[in-house]
Amino acid sequence: MSREQEGNREQEPETLESAATWVVDLFDQANTSHAVELLGSRGEILKGAIEDLRNILNADSQKTILDGRQANESIRPLRPDEVAEQQIKQFPAEVMEAFNELIAEKASADYCTILQRDVVTRMISKGLKRQDIFNKGYLNVEEAFRRAGWTVKYDAPVGYSFDKPRR
Repeated sequence: MSREQEGNREQEPETLESAATWVVDLFDQANTSHAVELLGSRGEILKGAIEDLRNILNADSQKTILDGRQANESIRPLRPDEVAEQQIKQFPAEVMEAFNELIAEKASADYCTILQRDVVTRMISKGLKRQDIFNKGYLNVEEAFRRAGWTVKYDAPVGYSFDKPRR
């Protein structure tokens, strides 16, 4: 073993926990947002795995430099194409569940109409408050569904039309 290898070995973490902490901290310190973007879905999987690892490490006490909130805080302005994703992350799971359930129930071969009153009723049945649904913008899901491949049209107060893209 060369001296360089021996020197590097001394810097290597000693335990699985310290190795995991080192990986998370290295990820946080690097400019990873561009790399994650370039990797596409694989980058998002990697980012999610790092977030899961951070949560496990910090479950009892903070071992990583950044906690989950700090790591997820944006240190740069959101780009327009990131806004929908950021909004959806802040929505309770019941929001997307309500839309997905109604799409599954009402979709024909390539089209679906969901009435606003139906999705609001479904969200309320899942425990969300009517005031929060409107005040917190829980009905603003159009861009998220567009990214998922739907053509979405919103016709207030009727509701949403979801079309599969024609090829």
